[in-house]
Amino acid sequence: MSVLPDPGASRAVLVGTSRYQHLEQLPAVSNNLQALAGLLSGPLSLQLPAQHVAVVENPDAAHTVVSEVRQAAAEATDTLVIYFAGHGLIDPQDTLSLALPHTVVGRIETGLPYEWLRQVLLLDSRAERHVVILDCCYSGLALGRMSASPGLADQAAVEGSFLLAAAAETRTALAPVGDTYTAFTGTLLDTLRHGIPGGPALLDLGTIYRHLRLTLEARGHPVPQARDRNSGARVALGRNQWQQLREAALAGGADEDGEERWTHASRALRNNSHTREHPADDRPPAPAPSGTGPRPAPFSRSEGPWDRSEVAHPEHGRLNLGGLFIRQVEDMELRVELAGETIVAVTVITGDQAVQLQAFAAPETEGIWDTVRKEIIDGIISAGGTADEATGPLGRELHARVPVELPDDANGFQAIRFVGVDGPGWFLRGVISGRGAADLQAATELEALFRSTVVVRGQRPMKPRDPITLTLSDDAEVVDERRTKTRVQGPDTLATRHSLAHWRGEAGDAAGAVAAFEELLADRLRMLGPDHPYTLATRSNLAYWRGEAGDAAGAVAAFEELLADRLRMLGPNHLSTLATRHSLAHWRGEAGEAAGAAAAFEELLADRLRVLRRDHPDTLATRSNLAYWRGEAGEAAGAAAAFEELLADRLRVLGPNHPDTLATRHSLAHWRGKTGDAAGAAAALEELLADRLRVLGPDHPYTLTTRTDLAYWRWLAQDGRY
Repeated sequence: MSVLPDPGASRAVLVGTSRYQHLEQLPAVSNNLQALAGLLSGPLSLQLPAQHVAVVENPDAAHTVVSEVRQAAAEATDTLVIYFAGHGLIDPQDTLSLALPHTVVGRIETGLPYEWLRQVLLLDSRAERHVVILDCCYSGLALGRMSASPGLADQAAVEGSFLLAAAAETRTALAPVGDTYTAFTGTLLDTLRHGIPGGPALLDLGTIYRHLRLTLEARGHPVPQARDRNSGARVALGRNQWQQLREAALAGGADEDGEERWTHASRALRNNSHTREHPADDRPPAPAPSGTGPRPAPFSRSEGPWDRSEVAHPEHGRLNLGGLFIRQVEDMELRVELAGETIVAVTVITGDQAVQLQAFAAPETEGIWDTVRKEIIDGIISAGGTADEATGPLGRELHARVPVELPDDANGFQAIRFVGVDGPGWFLRGVISGRGAADLQAATELEALFRSTVVVRGQRPMKPRDPITLTLSDDAEVVDERRTKTRVQGPDTLATRHSLAHWRGEAGDAAGAVAAFEELLADRLRMLGPDHPYTLATRSNLAYWRGEAGDAAGAVAAFEELLADRLRMLGPNHLSTLATRHSLAHWRGEAGEAAGAAAAFEELLADRLRVLRRDHPDTLATRSNLAYWRGEAGEAAGAAAAFEELLADRLRVLGPNHPDTLATRHSLAHWRGKTGDAAGAAAALEELLADRLRVLGPDHPYTLTTRTDLAYWRWLAQDGRY
C-alpha cells in the first residue's frame, strides 16, 4: 500500500552543481533545485516545512554535502530524500563520482564519491525510508552498488530505499541547451504538478518511475533506472493531481464521457498550478485503477494464439506437445522444462534469441493476464529489477530488466519481454529473451511463433493457474530430430538460461531450477572451463536450488566443493568465499547438523567482524543465523541472549520499523518461549503484532504468522505447560 511520509518527521537535502571551473556549465540545475524545493514544501507534494528542505547549490567541497546529509539523516525518522543534479563521472574503480564546482576529470579527490553518501545512509540514518534521486550522467552506476542477488547483494544495499537514476550506468543524462530544467528533473516536476492520467490516487515512486521511463523513452531521451529495496517503491511523493482535478470536473457536472470539460479544466490547472493554493481534500481518495493509464482494449485473437477447437488440423506444420502445438522453425533448438517428472514449459531457441512458452488453466469468463502482469512487476522490482508495461503486437506486455550474476559475483541485468494472451479457459505466457527482448523488429519471428501456437486445454477439471502439462510424443521426437539441430551457444544465450533458471526457482519450481542449472553447468564447463567466474556462479546457484528442492545433503556437498575452489582462487577474505561459507553453514543446519551449523557460523562471524565491521549487514545476518542454530542445537537460553543483543544493534542501525528489526523481535520472543517463559513470549508477540499491523497491515504474511504464534504462546501460558 502506498504511503505519504510524515512531513514533520521527514527531511530532504537537494544538492546541485550548476557552475563548473573545468566542466561544461549546467544553468538548468539551479532551476531544478529551486523548483523541486518549492514543490516538496508545497501542497502538490510532501508539504515539508521549509526548514526541513536543505538546498546545497555549488558546494565548495565534498564534506559540505556529507555534513548536510548526515544532519538530515540524524533528524529524519520517517523519510529522507536525497537529490543530486550535475555532472556525474566514473572514477578509476568504475564507480560513480558526483562532480562539484572545482572537480577535475581524473582527479578523484576533487569530486564526491556516491559511496560516501551511501555510507551515511547506511550507518548514520535514523529514517525508516530513503529516497535517492540522481540526475547526472552514469547515475545508473549507483544501482550496481545497491543491486541485490541471493546471498551477496545485501553487503552493498541501503535498507528501506528507492534509488531513481536519470540514466543507465553507461549513458549520459540530458540537459538541453536553453531549457528551463534538465530533461529528467523537468519530467519529474511535470509529473508531480499535473499528475498521471489514469494513475492511482497517491503517486508512489514505483508509479512515478514507470511513468518517467515511458515518457522519456517516447521523447528519445535517456531512459531512467530504478532500484527498490524493502518496499521503498511504495513511498508516495504526492497526490495524483490528475485524479483530483478529474473528480472536481465530474463533481461540476461532467459525466464519464465529458472529455471536453475535463480538457479545459486540465489546461486551467496546468496554467495556474504554480500560483494556485489547493486546499487539502478531506474526502477519502478514489479507488486506484488497476494500471497506470487508460485501460486498453482487449487483445483480439483473430490471428492467434488459437484454442484447439478453433483449428481443424493443428498438427499441420506444428510439433505436437500434448498441451501445445508449436509451429516448426528451421534450425531451432527445443528445450522442455520439468516440474518433477512433468513437462510444464518449452523453450524455443532460434539464432540469438529464445521464447519460453507455458500455458495455464484460467476461468472461462475472465482472463488472468492483467493480474499476472502486476504480480510479475512486483516480483521483479522487489528483486532489484525493472519492469514497464507497453502495448505491442501481442497486446499488453512487460519490458523487464532482471538481475543476473556476472563474473566475480558482480550483478548485472538481462533484458526480457513478457507477453501473454487469455483464451477460453486458458492463459498462454511467453518469455522472450536474447536479441528479441531489446530489438522488437528482431522478435518478429518469435511473435509469429507465439501467435501460431495452439493450446489444448482439455476437459478435466483444473484450478486457475494450474499448468497445462505437455508431453513429447513419438511423432514430435521424429520431427524434432529432423528439423532441429543443436547449436553452440554464445554467452548471451547462456546468460539468458541462467536468468530463466533463477526465475523458475523464484516462481516456486525449485526442481525445475535444479534441472536447468545442471544443464547450464555442463555447457559452461565445456565452454568456459571449471574456474571461470560464470561457472562458479552456476555451481553456487545449483547448490542453492538443490537445497530448496529438498536435498539439503546435496547442497552441503556442493557448497563444500565450491568453497574449496573459491578458497584456492580467491583466498579466505574474499566476499564470495565468505558468502559460500555462509551458505554451507546454513545447509548443514538444514541437513540436521544444528551444532555444526552453529560452530560454522561462529567461525564465520569472527572473520566477518575482522574483514567487514560490526554493523555491516552481512555481519548482522551472521549473528542472526548463529543465534538461530544455537537454539536449534538445544541452547535456547543462549539463542535468546544472542537475539537480545542483536535487537539492540538492529534498533540502533536500522530503526524500530525495519523488517529485520521486527524479525529479530519475533525470533527473540520465540526463543524466550523455548526457555519456558511462555508468558514473556506472548507479551513480546502482542507488542510485535501491534507494530506489524501498523507497518505491514493486517493481511501481510508476517502479520498473520505473528498472530498464529501469539495464539500458541498464549495457550501455553494459560495452560501452564510447555
